[in-house]
Amino acid sequence: MASNIEIPRKVSLKILRAADLLAADYNITTEDSSDPYCRVLLGADQEDGKLILETPVQTQTKNPVWGGPLSLVEIDLEEVNRHKTWSPYVTVRLYDRDVLKSDDPLGQVVFHPGRIMAEMECSSGYPNVWRDVEPSPGCPNPTGRLQFRLLPTTEHDDTADAVHMSAKDALAVANTEQKNLLQSCNAGPKYTGSTSPRNKEELHRLISISQTPIFLHVYDVSNQEKIQKINSVTKVAAGGGIFHAAVQAFGLEYSFGGCKKNVTGVFKNKPRKCPMHHYRESIFLGDCDLSEAQVKAIIERMKPEWMGPTYNLLRKNCCSFSKEFAAELGVGNLPAWLYKFADYGARWEDYQNARKEAKEEEKGTSTLKEKEEEAQEEKSEKEQRQEMFHNTASSGELFEEGIEVSEYADSVIITPLDQIMAVRVQRAFRSSSSFGSKVDESCKK
Repeated sequence: MASNIEIPRKVSLKILRAADLLAADYNITTEDSSDPYCRVLLGADQEDGKLILETPVQTQTKNPVWGGPLSLVEIDLEEVNRHKTWSPYVTVRLYDRDVLKSDDPLGQVVFHPGRIMAEMECSSGYPNVWRDVEPSPGCPNPTGRLQFRLLPTTEHDDTADAVHMSAKDALAVANTEQKNLLQSCNAGPKYTGSTSPRNKEELHRLISISQTPIFLHVYDVSNQEKIQKINSVTKVAAGGGIFHAAVQAFGLEYSFGGCKKNVTGVFKNKPRKCPMHHYRESIFLGDCDLSEAQVKAIIERMKPEWMGPTYNLLRKNCCSFSKEFAAELGVGNLPAWLYKFADYGARWEDYQNARKEAKEEEKGTSTLKEKEEEAQEEKSEKEQRQEMFHNTASSGELFEEGIEVSEYADSVIITPLDQIMAVRVQRAFRSSSSFGSKVDESCKK
């Protein structure tokens, strides 16, 4: 089937994210001490392959998110085929950035572009690919996975420029709703350094030339005015707040909410028009370069993983859904202030649960110790009773001939004094019975 797939001359490779990358020094200095980045090489078997991309370093995380313009590279497959020493593969090598020594390798992912394109033809429109990280030189036991996207590059023509120019000109005569969006819109966290727009006009230009612009819409939770005031203060003073988030693509915004029914919690509405919350601002995340069908395929794949009953205020909410959706779209991460308070709340909850478990474990240990001590005391008392029984039996005061001492010692639960008194009464009764029988015989005579 792969032989029937037409391979384009040029493809664009975007490194999206990775999961569970553990460096050699992981958890030594901090909880998340991996600082991963990627190098993309043409060729798989040669050490001197051509370096075509190096992604930015993501600090202190084992689950880095790249995406954005600095994680995108165009590959000329014809050039690869013309080069006699290169194999027709692409190698993505992962490293952990170290300041005091050389960077540690985290493994690699090697793939054939033609085979990836063939797989995507059979994926029902889902554009992203996950691959397990494999061993690389210096890293025999890697961990984690890498997600990337490989799409055919469209040929440049004047028609596209005309469309971009008309879109740019349309911004000047945009309606009131579009102007409000542009006035409240800021650039996302992936637009930094050389890619950062210097002013609103440059930001508007980036939006106008995007094939599929992606926006993050931020709301103040609920429609209460006091929440709006609190967020205005805490966002500046503490770098966070109580926010609702949604991601817009192709004229609709998508978000996530909880419900008791066993249905998906993913819902959609008109952009910046969520009736349950107060709209605050918008952030341009970037161009995902996807078709509407591909975006819908991503949404359909996410729906079963985001069911309404799984909603959690701190760990699985609208902000965490928006973060996952943005990563799948390939536009990078969201601003940290959006979910900062939820992260703090989750960490505090983990701390409280750890303390509770420690107390229960300590309590359980003390209870077990008390039970062991009680069992030891009972064992000592039983041994004392058995010793007393043995001493009494050896003196001939307790048991008659033919009775095993161990039978009494294991079964008797009354005190030794009561047992002795009972045996003496029994002897007296037997003596009286023997005397009575002798009297009867004498009378008969």
